[in-house]
Amino acid sequence: MICLRKGEKILPASVINQLLDDRVAEIEAAEAREVYRRERRRLKDEIIVDLLPRALTRHTDLFAYIDTRNGLVVVDTPTASKAEDLISQLRATLGTFKATPLEVNESASGAMTRWLNGAPLPTGFELGDRIGAGAMGTVYRAFQRALGVHRVVKTLHPHLAEDLDVLAEQGRLIRTHGGAIAPRVRGQDLAYDVRDRMQQTEKAAIGRLAATRVNDGESIIVDASTTSLYLARELMQRTPGQSLTIVTNSIRMASELAGRPG
Repeated sequence: MICLRKGEKILPASVINQLLDDRVAEIEAAEAREVYRRERRRLKDEIIVDLLPRALTRHTDLFAYIDTRNGLVVVDTPTASKAEDLISQLRATLGTFKATPLEVNESASGAMTRWLNGAPLPTGFELGDRIGAGAMGTVYRAFQRALGVHRVVKTLHPHLAEDLDVLAEQGRLIRTHGGAIAPRVRGQDLAYDVRDRMQQTEKAAIGRLAATRVNDGESIIVDASTTSLYLARELMQRTPGQSLTIVTNSIRMASELAGRPG
């Protein structure tokens, strides 16, 4: 049995919004002007960066076990994305770990939906009475196994639950109890200069390692991420006279490299 523990910083939105309102009010009172949307967004980003070191950490545990006899890794999660998180961490820890997802002809939710719609049940299962209903046509029934164990099964409109499961496996949404929410992409709303101040030690290490892979005379394409800036700064420390062609869509990157011979 193995366990992957993840820590997530918790910053209540109400606290962030209250601090933002207070800071906006101070600026407007002191400078006699209105604070507009772009500046409010920048102030919010700064508040988040200031609060992160003091934020509470919420831990989630993901359990799995390795079946050496059958060559399987069984992960206690309904979504492929979470299972892949655990497998990726195993690879990072062990150096290598070969594993491919199992393929099924039909998902469990799809099979159960068919059963509720009248399809024949497998041996050992029987369909119980309707025990409740909710929003969006949700129907709750109990499947009683021959051993006397009851399991409550929830189904939405035909095929909707199965579609949500597929989208969750693709990472396009996060399944919740009775529905789904949009995935939260870390840093997607943070301004560039704020992201540039985050995780500087790690970015510098990545930049140094990436620079060792770039040889004299090569042409490389560099994106507009803040991590790429550290690569550019490492390349600028090279011996003058070396030739290198860099293609980028980042104005910040171009300004860093401007005037550098070679």
